[in-house]
Amino acid sequence: YIRDFFITLFFAGLGMQMPAPTLGCVGKAMLVALVVLAVRWLCIFLVVVGFGGNKRLAAVSTINLSQVSEFALVMCSLGMKYHHIGDDTLTIMIWAFVVLMV
Repeated sequence: YIRDFFITLFFAGLGMQMPAPTLGCVGKAMLVALVVLAVRWLCIFLVVVGFGGNKRLAAVSTINLSQVSEFALVMCSLGMKYHHIGDDTLTIMIWAFVVLMV
């Protein structure tokens, strides 16, 4: 139950950092999400099938692993803090995370 508490805190904090969406940021986030999905489908699907798994197993594995991790958001937050990336990059990554989470 303590894990659920911290997960709730993480997503509440993420929601507080989330700026109002603009059409450009959401469009770029959709593009990032499509690239993530395409790369994951190519890599994971082909590896599972290559090692002898059936196509259903490969598809389920790929769908379950097709997301942007929370670690990427932490790295983007640190990059923004140290002025390595701009605010718009963090916004795009947050929206890509939200799109791929569903």
